[in-house]
Amino acid sequence: MRIISRKIMWTTIWMNKPEIKDAVLKTLLMCGKPLSLPVPIKKIIREGFPNVRLVRFSKQMQRRGITYEEMKHLCGTEDACTDYYAYSDTYVIYYNDVDKSKMSSNRYRWNIAHELGHIALAHHKKYKESRIFRNEVSNELYSKIEEEANMFAAYILVPHIVISCVTDKKHIDIKKLCKVSGAASNRRYEEIQAWGRRNRAEPYDCELLGFFSHYVEENAYSKIAREWLNRHRSCQNCSAPIEHRLIPFCQICGAKHESHYKILEDIMTYSKIDLDDKERAIECPVCHNTEVAQEGNFCVICGNSLVNLCSETGEPYGSSCNNNEPLPGNARYCPYCGSESTFLKRGILPRWNNPNDKSLDDEELPF
Repeated sequence: MRIISRKIMWTTIWMNKPEIKDAVLKTLLMCGKPLSLPVPIKKIIREGFPNVRLVRFSKQMQRRGITYEEMKHLCGTEDACTDYYAYSDTYVIYYNDVDKSKMSSNRYRWNIAHELGHIALAHHKKYKESRIFRNEVSNELYSKIEEEANMFAAYILVPHIVISCVTDKKHIDIKKLCKVSGAASNRRYEEIQAWGRRNRAEPYDCELLGFFSHYVEENAYSKIAREWLNRHRSCQNCSAPIEHRLIPFCQICGAKHESHYKILEDIMTYSKIDLDDKERAIECPVCHNTEVAQEGNFCVICGNSLVNLCSETGEPYGSSCNNNEPLPGNARYCPYCGSESTFLKRGILPRWNNPNDKSLDDEELPF
């Protein structure tokens, strides 16, 4: 079955945005690697879709001994098309590399992403047509599937929250940064501006940002953007806030982590021991004595240590961790080696999956 790419349509009637966003996230997940701009759309297909093959017009023309005009007629378009073979559940995307204007303007990247959108949204299977041409299906259906594929291409090639983190909002050169055509760049600029005016991130935005975590953290444009990333960075395992992207382990659950982001109401806080300015427990967590000596790290009543340390550093557990500094009052694990903290090992802090937790306050977008 073949779905033909034609001119870009930007109307939004009939659009199933949640399904399209889900398809974008699943597509990026299939690639499974940290991404950067411009999005490597051909690499995503090669590494994430083993049943999809990309074929250049020039290659197919050479293979079949046909002219450029014959190739365009065969595809029914001068942009790109997709053949679906149901018996083997495989796809072939043909894209125009002969027209140099499509290559130099990066129009071909949009065409490829558009065709991938048809595949990711299962249009070929859903509508059970050997080929879908404008004159073979209703205008409504043709418009619907073309609009959905275009929205998929827009979302995956020009990820709005990534753009907002790494560029000056007033001077976004989307065409250069994302390698898309001028028409696509102008339209996405308007859409990103409208998204920014909502001034609020959604779970989709934060999940999308996670695929570009290394790129975004290294290229955050402004102090405001970096502060926003710091507030929304979290552990994927326990949803605790991660203060710094280079710290390798979560201090709440001990998991080794990559930067991950969530809306603030989904970021969790966990029970803690309140500390004084010398990073000692204000109240002894064992005997609850509140009269702490001006100097010293041990309770004057029961002798318990008032300082939370890595158990591989603090006595009497050993010394295999290089971190000798006190840990925060909520740390169950050392963020540098992943070992249990002394507060957790002694039962002073509960395990992370049995906490007295709550959500952080809501926050607006800074972009």
